Amino acid sequence: MKKVNINIWDDYLDGSDTYMYIEENVDEISFEKQEKILELIINYINLYLNIDSNIIFELLPEESECRPEIIIRNLSSLNREILLDKLQKSELSIYFNIYSES
Repeated sequence: MKKVNINIWDDYLDGSDTYMYIEENVDEISFEKQEKILELIINYINLYLNIDSNIIFELLPEESECRPEIIIRNLSSLNREILLDKLQKSELSIYFNIYSES
């Protein structure tokens, strides 16, 4: 089974907003399925990961981009590394290759 590649954009001002989105194999996954995958990730983060409560995860409205994205508000570089580490060690890593680059 091929893993879905998910990128947390790392080129942003510390503590500002950044994005998480499906990358590379995006043409193989419908827009609706991409949204469902990102909703699953948001729900997983909110339910199972102990992340700073000031960090906000929101799925952007469909019309905002050509692909669905999660906007991550108030994310410091340190918290991005913590989030990435927790996601990579989670059950989600069975299905998703989660990384952070620009």
